[in-house]
Amino acid sequence: MTNETNKKDIAIQTKKEAIARIMQIMDEISAEAERRGLTPEILESLLK
Repeated sequence: MTNETNKKDIAIQTKKEAIARIMQIMDEISAEAERRGLTPEILESLLK
């Protein structure tokens, strides 16, 4: 495996880890909103 290929593989893995962390944060926010009684409909209405 070339050094350039290795760098690309590392970059891809880093992006996958970042996406996984973002999804985890979004799930945590969603759970907290639900715990506070904020339904998806209420949250959606706040964006309008």
